[in-house]
Parts: sequence; structure tokens; C-alpha cells
Amino acid sequence: MSSLSGQCLCGAVRFEVSGPLATPHACHSGQCRRQSGHHTASTHARRTGFSLTADRGLKWYRSSDYAERGFCGECGSSLLWDDGGDDVDISMGSPTRPPA
Repeated sequence: MSSLSGQCLCGAVRFEVSGPLATPHACHSGQCRRQSGHHTASTHARRTGFSLTADRGLKWYRSSDYAERGFCGECGSSLLWDDGGDDVDISMGSPTRPPA
């Protein structure tokens, strides 16, 4: 089983993932482009293997009727996308080391 840790730029939001990660994908939707200034690259993990280890700066923005985007309210890093399903999307820029 693989494991991964990640965080925002300032460290106010940190997380750990145990278990497999999905193949990274790029999203060019209007919302992703406006949020990041470009396309976004993310992966996803099973919710059961995802845990926040620090959430002091975590803020959520409901970007649609079905999903919300998690970001750090202190440094502005885009981190998560959550539609309430079985998986949590994770920004490919947030792992502390590149996924294997």
C-alpha cells in the first residue's frame, strides 16, 4: 500500500493519504481555469484513505450545486475538490514528494 503526505504552501493545511492514487488528469473547465489561472492537474484517492493532519487554514468554496473546492485561507493554495462521493481530488502540486 502506498502512502503520501501533502500540504499547502504555508503548512496550515496538511494531509496524508494511504492507498492507491488515480492516474493524474488535467482539467480545462472554466471553473478550474478561473481558479488556477490555467488548467489544473489532480489525482484522487479513496475518502477512507484520506485524512487531514492540520486544517487551521482550510476553507471551502461551494463552486457548483454538487461540489466544493478546498484551499488554504492563509496562503491561497488550491488543494482539494470534493463532490461528497467516495473519492477526494487532490491537487498534484500539494504532495510533499512526487507520487511514485
